[in-house]
Amino acid sequence: MDGPKVTAVGIVALLVGLLIGWLFWGQRAKELDAVKGRLAEVERSAAQEGAMATKVRELEAQLKEATERFDKERKLREELEAIVSQGKK
Repeated sequence: MDGPKVTAVGIVALLVGLLIGWLFWGQRAKELDAVKGRLAEVERSAAQEGAMATKVRELEAQLKEATERFDKERKLREELEAIVSQGKK
C-alpha cells in the first residue's frame, strides 16, 4: 500500500472509531439519566411512605386514646347501672 492509501485508511478507521465511541458514550449518558430519574422517583416514594407511616402512627395513637376513653366510660356506666339496680331492689 502506498503512503496516501494507508493514511486515508487510518483516517477513515479513526473517524469510524470516534463515531462508534460517541454513539456508545451517548447511549450510556441516556441510561445514566434514566437511572437518575428512577432514583429520584424512588426517593420521592420513600419520603411519601415515611409521611404515611408517621400519619398511621398518629392515627394509631388517637385510636388507642379513644379506646381507652371508651373503656373508662363503659366501666363507669356499668358501675352506675349496678348502683341503680341496687336502689331498685
